[in-house]
Amino acid sequence: MSADSRGVGTKTIVADPREGRQPPAAGEGNRKQAALLVLEKDSISPHTISADSCIANVGTDAEECDIVLSDGSISKKQLVVMNVGMHWMFVDCGLKDLSWFDGVKRRQQYVPLEYHGVVRTGTTYMVFLGADGGYPSAETVSVKSDFDDDTELEEIGAIAVSGFGINKRSLKPAILIGNHDGCDLKVPVDSARPFYAFAFWHPDGAFIEPLGNHSIVIDGKETSERHAITTEGCTLSVGGQEVTVKVEGDPKEHAQQVFPGGGAKYENFALTALSESIDDSFYLPGFGRPVTIGRSASCDISLNDMAVSREHAQIVPAGKTLNLIDNFSANGTYVNGVKITKARVRAGDIIEIGDNFFLVHYT
Repeated sequence: MSADSRGVGTKTIVADPREGRQPPAAGEGNRKQAALLVLEKDSISPHTISADSCIANVGTDAEECDIVLSDGSISKKQLVVMNVGMHWMFVDCGLKDLSWFDGVKRRQQYVPLEYHGVVRTGTTYMVFLGADGGYPSAETVSVKSDFDDDTELEEIGAIAVSGFGINKRSLKPAILIGNHDGCDLKVPVDSARPFYAFAFWHPDGAFIEPLGNHSIVIDGKETSERHAITTEGCTLSVGGQEVTVKVEGDPKEHAQQVFPGGGAKYENFALTALSESIDDSFYLPGFGRPVTIGRSASCDISLNDMAVSREHAQIVPAGKTLNLIDNFSANGTYVNGVKITKARVRAGDIIEIGDNFFLVHYT
């Protein structure tokens, strides 16, 4: 059974740089580079997700993570960033949900290659610049859609940011403000911070928030909290200059359109087959009885692969994790290249069964 209609279920590539058995090598057409900029107190720590490592782990454990954060509020491995074909996928795999994407808390974000936006995990802010670090140029910020659905947004509201002779509008993506080349509204003032603030849509309306653990000045008052954007608008002081931020149209009605039902709910798992895998992707429930996997037609998930034992393994859904148990299979079961007898699997992990590689993520 294929995964979902947005393309997550297509057989694509994720190259895992870690030692041990690995999924098939990434094809040139899927190899892309991105920059993840960690905003420190007084500096920016850049990290490149390169063509040779299209999956990166973010957390506090130096042995398990590619990008190590000194943030005691997050897990050893909190966030996984991966290239899935022509998209990027961000998955929160920590013990607690501690990730925000463009100001909205969620377990998973699925975006196109050219996406650039704000990622916060715990108390740490990061800026992601996809598509080989490409920077925005269009007047309407449109390339950063989070692909919750493919429906064209009806223009009943837009965030409008203007200043320094620059005008930016957004129906859905966040608008980044600062003097860095990666900002949507680049401020030509040297005294301004590289990433100063960002305006974004949220299920509760439109907001502007400091980009990083700093304060910003809105309508002459200093604040370190997010601030609601209204049709009357507000004035943001950046480097001694004024930037006007307002909503055109009805912010509440537009927010409901951007986030129908209050936003995406990630309660179930999907196992997406990677390139060269023999079988298709499939879904798993968030809770319930064990799910059997094997070559036998009597298994809940039957794989047409002679390298798979008749009753190869079973998966027990357990909320935000899966318990994977190998049933003494002939060729073994692997998680992230390591052979297991029993393992707790989280979103962002790669399971190998026979000649199949499956990426674990939420639906």
